[in-house]
Amino acid sequence: MEKHASSSVYWNVLAIILLALSAHGDQFPASFWMYTSRTFCSATAIGPRAILLAAHCIESEERVTVTHSGQTIGGTCHRHPEYSPDRYQHDLALCVLTAPLQGVTFERVSLDAPPPKRTPLLVAGFGCKGHDQTRTLRVASAAVDAVPDAHDDHLVLRGTTLCDGDSGGATYVLGPPSSPVGRAIVGVNSTSRALQRSTAASLGTDSARAFLRTWTASGVEVCGVTRGMHGCRP
Repeated sequence: MEKHASSSVYWNVLAIILLALSAHGDQFPASFWMYTSRTFCSATAIGPRAILLAAHCIESEERVTVTHSGQTIGGTCHRHPEYSPDRYQHDLALCVLTAPLQGVTFERVSLDAPPPKRTPLLVAGFGCKGHDQTRTLRVASAAVDAVPDAHDDHLVLRGTTLCDGDSGGATYVLGPPSSPVGRAIVGVNSTSRALQRSTAASLGTDSARAFLRTWTASGVEVCGVTRGMHGCRP
């Protein structure tokens, strides 16, 4: 993305249609799309002033404008300081807004150890187009095929391929039926691979935890990290 002193990235919430799931459109109200002159990505609000996405979607310190339900809020996006564009390692970014979003139920992140192999997951993003060429939120099923190691911080997923523009969207694990937590973000959609495989930057690594906790320590509330905050999805 070309960087200009006056450039902005515009966000909005699309009408949501869930494919391959029987659900109502209000089940993923914190899912956003992002469009610039050279890129289209997905993203997720994880707190009143925090929007999570992939580092490769933006330039570091990219200025943004978020529009939602009549609100227009500015902010700045920050890449993970160890992001590697050659291998898409540490492919995480956080956009910090200048004022809180209103009327959004924020998604919760999990900084627990990555889910083990074969764990069922959901992958969300606005990348795929319908028959009429419009973009709507697709939520697809996948499973963990490989977990992060010392050389690769990605979760490798089997069962779905990312469309262009799904990058930056959330990878969710579902809680057990007895759990009060319905779902949590365990990764950020990163890259596609062959044979129905894709990757997500894991939130369950030491570097990802440190990145998010740096921002919560500075006062940016993040669901699943900041204790006692309101407005989070159960």
